[in-house]
Amino acid sequence: MKLNCEKGFTLVELVIGMSIVVILSSVAMFSFSSVERRQLHLAATELKLNLRKAQSMAMHESTNYSIVFLVQENSYVMRRMENGRHVSIKQVHFENVTLNNTTAVGSIVSFTPRGTTGSASTITLQNNSYSVNLTISLGAGRILIHDIIPK
Repeated sequence: MKLNCEKGFTLVELVIGMSIVVILSSVAMFSFSSVERRQLHLAATELKLNLRKAQSMAMHESTNYSIVFLVQENSYVMRRMENGRHVSIKQVHFENVTLNNTTAVGSIVSFTPRGTTGSASTITLQNNSYSVNLTISLGAGRILIHDIIPK
């Protein structure tokens, strides 16, 4: 008695194998997308906290504070007015996120000793897949992080 053994895969085995590959790929893509979204959210939250800190310090110390956006360097600097000069307090470089644009006059958001701003501003952060806007309202200096949207 001779058995007919052919080497290879049946169609069912190939379909099951391809299905497993597709499922694993979709899970990996979803995980990567969620990491990018989280990185952007964390960068926007850190920026908002630093803007709030500058506003709070301006009121507490009764002096002007500002955040200067350096788009080409992908960073921003917090500074205060001291003896008629600007003194840098903190510089933050974005990682895995790009400072895309700011509508702030001279790329500077300033807070007076009353915590108010002289102009409204929008700051745009983005990465490979998403973007988010932060807005600072005229006067009261209210800071909002808008919804993260796909590019």
